[in-house]
Amino acid sequence: MKKNILVIVTNVNVYRNKNLKTGLWLGELTHFLDIVHAQNYATDIVSIAGGEVPIDPESLAFFVTDKSIKTHFNDADFMQKLQKTKAIKDVNYTDYAAI
Repeated sequence: MKKNILVIVTNVNVYRNKNLKTGLWLGELTHFLDIVHAQNYATDIVSIAGGEVPIDPESLAFFVTDKSIKTHFNDADFMQKLQKTKAIKDVNYTDYAAI
């Protein structure tokens, strides 16, 4: 069985018709990654448009108290992956056990 999971995240950085920042809720991603990596799954993170994944600034409010968020946020390799994602159109979904 394939042990790779495709994770799709957002590129949206502001709410439509509002001047309010948004983006990836970091803890939703980091907690998921912690669980699947513990089960020896590999993950590839892609975004709708490719490129930079904005982090919802509100999600960083949990940075101090949430070990998963803090660990991943302080991991330069992880954060670099969020700066240069592939676009969903550039991957083959059949290469993955789950999306």
